[in-house]
Amino acid sequence: MQICGNVQIPLRYEFPLTERARLLLRLEDSLQRVREQALDSSPDAHRSSLVALCELVELASRIDLKAEVRMELERQRSLLRALRGVAEVDAEALAVSLAELDSSLSRVDATLPRAGARCRDDAWLSMFRTRLAVPGGATRFDLPSFHYWSSREPTARREWLLRWLGDFDCVRNGVAMALHLLRGSASSESQLAAAGSYTRSLGNRVPMLAAIDTSPDCDCIPEITVNRALLTVRFNRFSDGGRPRPCNTDIAFGLAVCFQA
Repeated sequence: MQICGNVQIPLRYEFPLTERARLLLRLEDSLQRVREQALDSSPDAHRSSLVALCELVELASRIDLKAEVRMELERQRSLLRALRGVAEVDAEALAVSLAELDSSLSRVDATLPRAGARCRDDAWLSMFRTRLAVPGGATRFDLPSFHYWSSREPTARREWLLRWLGDFDCVRNGVAMALHLLRGSASSESQLAAAGSYTRSLGNRVPMLAAIDTSPDCDCIPEITVNRALLTVRFNRFSDGGRPRPCNTDIAFGLAVCFQA
């Protein structure tokens, strides 16, 4: 249970509803795990950071990475530009956001094609990535060099990890900007899933991302299905050791849906 003072913080589930949103969220997750585990000091945490780094290298190798990140930033810039002159919009804040977007786009164009190049070219890291493809392959007897690396001082291991992570600065900046604006395009609204089910009409709009907030003590897990006309949320009750079971009770939850323009 997550508690801040006497206030329970809702448990948030995010569901990407387009391939672009899925790529952005996967990049964000890998970037966060590399950094968070690197800032720890234990060998196990640094191994987890290294594994997440290898996942990040694979994601950054996608040929559509630059196009997807750039198109999302350009889409957000077009939406913000359309707000110029609107009386209810803070003109100064809008100008700041547009300047940040322009700067992020410039960095993406200049450096994104080379993101992860140093990691891909590192022979030792490539060897570690190769061994991860074998179940249990990154053991101390398979990789004596990894055993040696794990025995180094935590500060030395952390320096290596953060140096490799720095190769993805342009990715982190672009993804953070795109997701910040995407998430900020919709606010959570209170909804009720009657007998564990909720349906919403989409009209002619295409959803990119949906976020569901539940009470932290709720033992039901949401899942989302989307077609051209409808978004459906169904809750399943968590079952330890068994398959989730449909929930047939009413569940209050928060829902935010971020649409393409």
